[in-house]
Amino acid sequence: MVALTEQPCLARRRDNVLLDAWRGLAKKQKRLRRDAESENQELRSLYIRQMKTIKTLKRLFQKQIDAKSSACMARNFISAAFYETERDAVTVLEQLSSSLGTVFGETDRVFRLNGLNVVTSPFSKTITQPVSAASTHIELLKCDVLPLDFRAVAKAFYGMMTAGCGLDETENANETGARKQSVVARAFTVEVEERVKIQYRYAGIRYSEHKREVIVLAAQNKLLEVFGIALDDVGFHEKSWCVMSEVAPGLCLLQLCIGLTVEVKNVVPGRQQFVNRICEMLAHMKREIFDSVQRDVEHELLVC
Repeated sequence: MVALTEQPCLARRRDNVLLDAWRGLAKKQKRLRRDAESENQELRSLYIRQMKTIKTLKRLFQKQIDAKSSACMARNFISAAFYETERDAVTVLEQLSSSLGTVFGETDRVFRLNGLNVVTSPFSKTITQPVSAASTHIELLKCDVLPLDFRAVAKAFYGMMTAGCGLDETENANETGARKQSVVARAFTVEVEERVKIQYRYAGIRYSEHKREVIVLAAQNKLLEVFGIALDDVGFHEKSWCVMSEVAPGLCLLQLCIGLTVEVKNVVPGRQQFVNRICEMLAHMKREIFDSVQRDVEHELLVC
């Protein structure tokens, strides 16, 4: 009789053990499936990032091939440069240098207004807007993705700006906590392909923040000669912002805004077409020069 009573108890106990085992296996299977799905998602994200990097590298290497087949503008486009040391040039440079903090403070506002703050893929655009009969504002916008560390890119860009200035790598913190390099200020006259002569007076500085690098530039320039014709009434003021940030480790997002305000003192009837051509020429020249410097930076960091 006792044996008959123990048999159902043993059966229930065995069933409970089996049930607990199945429950344990089900939980383990669910956990493994969840871990596998998470790992698959990470692998998909990694694959997408790698494909983007490969496409960027292909584009950059094509740029290097194109650059080797054509003369580098930064070296050959400018025929001659003559540096100035006059007192009026020094005064202008001092004024430009003192304005750089204000220009840096405008970075986020400018990028919100032109929409660069939401652009994260390669992009290029030129906007020309007449301000008055004697003034035209040109805005050059550019965005690019480089398979490079964003701080290395900023250092290389600023190194090219300061080449020959004898500046060191000393950094100072401003009131916002951003570290800033020494100011570079230059005044010189260049002849471009023996067709155009321009007087450049500019100051620039590099700010290093926690998640981005910012290079700003302020300039007061004059167009002195075009195709052998002397000019004394064409000037263009410039403010430039170049922001480099990290999209992913080893991947740099470069965002550029160059603002040019071209002013012609004496605009007579029938001369507006000439002014428009001047604006087109200056916009094209600024974009070509920056693209050339960018190619040099990429070559320095990728190849050398």
